[in-house]
Amino acid sequence: MKIKFMMIRKRTRKLLNKYSFIRKKYILIVLAAIIFLSALSAVYTYYKNAYISYFTVTLNYSEGRVGLNPEGGRFNIADIKSDEVIRGAIDIMGDDTLTVEDLKQRISIDTVVPKSSVDNAISAISDNTYYSYSPSEFDIYYSQKDKFAKNETEAFLKALSESYTNYFNENYAHKNNVLAFDIGEDLKDCDYNEKYQRIYDKLSAMQRFLDKRASENNTFKSKEMGYTYSNIGSLLNNVKNGDLEKLNAYIKQNKITNDKSEFIRKNEFARDKVLLKYNINADGSKIAQEAMGIYNPYITSVAFIPTVDENDEFYMSRTKTGLDTLVKDSYSQGSAAINFKKTIDEYDYLLERYKDAKETDDEVKGKADEMVENICGYLSKISDIAIKTDNEYLKENNKNYMTFYFHPKSKTAYVKKFIVNMILFSVIACILAAVYVKFRDRVAKLFMLLNGDNDNEA
Repeated sequence: MKIKFMMIRKRTRKLLNKYSFIRKKYILIVLAAIIFLSALSAVYTYYKNAYISYFTVTLNYSEGRVGLNPEGGRFNIADIKSDEVIRGAIDIMGDDTLTVEDLKQRISIDTVVPKSSVDNAISAISDNTYYSYSPSEFDIYYSQKDKFAKNETEAFLKALSESYTNYFNENYAHKNNVLAFDIGEDLKDCDYNEKYQRIYDKLSAMQRFLDKRASENNTFKSKEMGYTYSNIGSLLNNVKNGDLEKLNAYIKQNKITNDKSEFIRKNEFARDKVLLKYNINADGSKIAQEAMGIYNPYITSVAFIPTVDENDEFYMSRTKTGLDTLVKDSYSQGSAAINFKKTIDEYDYLLERYKDAKETDDEVKGKADEMVENICGYLSKISDIAIKTDNEYLKENNKNYMTFYFHPKSKTAYVKKFIVNMILFSVIACILAAVYVKFRDRVAKLFMLLNGDNDNEA
């Protein structure tokens, strides 16, 4: 028994001596593991962050604050990931290896919401009031797929911003098509009073557009043309109150038409349409007035009615009786009926004058045609001035529709991420070392027992 114990003790010492070098140098192993994992964390941090870039796009136009495009449609930042925009960015990059499908998956969008808006939303919820916020700042991220190729994240984002700017200006920016005086050819088949009316309507539309531009920027002056919006508006106003009114007076005085019977038929049809609208509004106003007569004169437009809330507590609910609605309907419909009546009277006067008119001779028509041609020629010149002036304004203004801020690579942020990753990997190394220290003797004894069993079998 004593001999067997001595043999086991001797065999145990041999095994412990055999693995003692690990027990003595486990600290060096842990240090080596930490150094290796720290280097691995540095490589991981670099390739994870060096190939990701982003920029912030900010909407600068007034409509953007309520979630709209400049032309009034709903703004959608997802357009920046559309096939057309990405394809445009690829063309700018000039890299045929890039594909729309791959790039679309590598682009992500984050909405930037200021803290003040969050606080306002929380306050609105607590106060049971309404609050809305339309974001006007967005972060656009791009992560390059091939981490071992040349880093082109910033170059691609710049190409993407340029392509998106072109797309946005082409589809959503303010347009000046209304300034184009392009109705000259269409006037050939019109009767003379229609020519006057179409020129008048087109001129009025141009004036409204210029007035709106002047309200946006009343100091803008074209460097190329030397005009402000107010100057161009004055030119149009001179035509409207001068040559155009002379044309209208000449047509009415001489009762000029291309086809008298066709002219009378068209105006009678137009008069009947207005008459129908007049009857509808006049009858509606009359019905509202009769309904108001049914009301007790002592009834007010608002009543307070006892009501129970969700907690079964009484409160006075403010409720409209409908009287104010009847008054409003009667007034609006009555006003509309008066305006329609004035138009009907104008049609009746015109038809009365033209019923006994003779067919217009060619000399009188020729004079009217000359006046129309001169007016159209002058308006075309003013249109050209207006379009060039507005194009210059748009060229400056379009640059300010949105701004792009490209965030530089932050060395401080990179170092922080590296330190965090190094600490994480070092903790993992220490945990593995602790596991080794805890179980190393058990492993040695296990090897010893297995070795002893093998000797017995032998």
